Amino acid sequence: MIERLKSIPARLFVAGGVLLAAVTSLPAALPQENVLPDVDLTAPPASGEIARLIGELSDDSFAQRERATRRLCAIGGPAVEALRAAADGRDAERSLRAAEVLDRIDEVLFSGLDVSLTLSRDHIAWDESVHLRVTFRNPGHFPARLPIDVESISAVQLVRSDRATAEERNDAAQVGLMMDLADYLIVRGESGRRVDLMVNDITDDPAVEEAVRRRADGSNVMYTLRPGEHITLEVSALNRGWARFPLLDAGAYVFSFEYSHPWDDPVLRQAQVGRVVSNEARLKVTRPAPEAISRTTHEASLTVTRVEGSLAAFLTNHRDVSVFVNLNFGTGLPFAEGVWMYESDSQRREIAVVAATAASWKDFSLSRLIEVAPGGRIELTRLDNKELARRLEVIGERPSREEETVSFRYVNLCNRLWQRKQDSFRSPEAVPPDETPTVIRQPWPMRILTGTFTSHALTAAEQD
Repeated sequence: MIERLKSIPARLFVAGGVLLAAVTSLPAALPQENVLPDVDLTAPPASGEIARLIGELSDDSFAQRERATRRLCAIGGPAVEALRAAADGRDAERSLRAAEVLDRIDEVLFSGLDVSLTLSRDHIAWDESVHLRVTFRNPGHFPARLPIDVESISAVQLVRSDRATAEERNDAAQVGLMMDLADYLIVRGESGRRVDLMVNDITDDPAVEEAVRRRADGSNVMYTLRPGEHITLEVSALNRGWARFPLLDAGAYVFSFEYSHPWDDPVLRQAQVGRVVSNEARLKVTRPAPEAISRTTHEASLTVTRVEGSLAAFLTNHRDVSVFVNLNFGTGLPFAEGVWMYESDSQRREIAVVAATAASWKDFSLSRLIEVAPGGRIELTRLDNKELARRLEVIGERPSREEETVSFRYVNLCNRLWQRKQDSFRSPEAVPPDETPTVIRQPWPMRILTGTFTSHALTAAEQD
């Protein structure tokens, strides 16, 4: 490549939109090329046009060379054979430009494909599943590339007949296909606002985690769809699966597949060369999610209220899927921490739900990992008024009803990821069974709520 550069006479040339070399000084100004040329870039090539454009790649006019480069990029597949011959030719600039056009064409995805979408239902309630079939057809004479890891999902995701059902899918395949298609699937609500993709915590399942990480690091493979071929993929539980577009509000939703190649050249970008758009599939949500379910990423909230002479702490699940709440209170993992916070005269006193010495491994039970439905509420704990006064006296504090406020903090850091990290869980042979806590050896549920949550401060007036 360097030797070819040295052989070029006093002229400028461009590869990939980047100025590579010049052996003479720049002219005062280059022609403006940021407007559409008078040729239709998206039209099929005319007879003899490709050969003429190949010759113009080394034209004396920089503007003409640029126009030829753009037009060949837009023609794509039909020009590949001629471009390969030019790339191997003796004309240095023609060779370099032809090679660059080949590289640009190779980067275009879904080239020449017809894409169609079909939904399994046309109306649902917010918590009912809908499945989406995406069909890619190649009606042309040249292969097209799909950035979909078909091989890893083929056993459960390729639809060969109507007998394939959502129950035959698995979570890793579902989230893998959703991640492959997410950049191109567009879901819009009644107001036209886009619905964002949501994904459950990937650390809940090693297979799902691997499927996501494989795509996140760019290592997913391409699938080649040959001329005359078609392939249909089914995205199961599009709105209720591990990876999903949450359809929480009532109204009409429109689904489409849209691909626009990110050309560096503004003219090609403006002309939308290589753009692929599917039909629109429509769905109506007849029953919306409860208001308690967050339309954002808000997971949960805590409230404190007075109940029958006691203070009660409640946690509300704002997610659109069920979560499990750890009600094993204690100190140290895997226990959750629950702390009442009493403030009076600008001083805070903390009262733990369970004293430091009151919990051990034998006290931890998977039965106290409680499932809470979407929008549901669970009582975490109660503190009797008399017990509050007694606990305050122990730490030298007297209740002051005029100034006091009470709030609650809940902390849980244990979930399936924590369990997987335990040496005894990864290698049970390394620790004798009688020395390994049973709860570590048993599988924990997915979607255990983790994090720190703090309630509002309940004032003395609110407690009455």
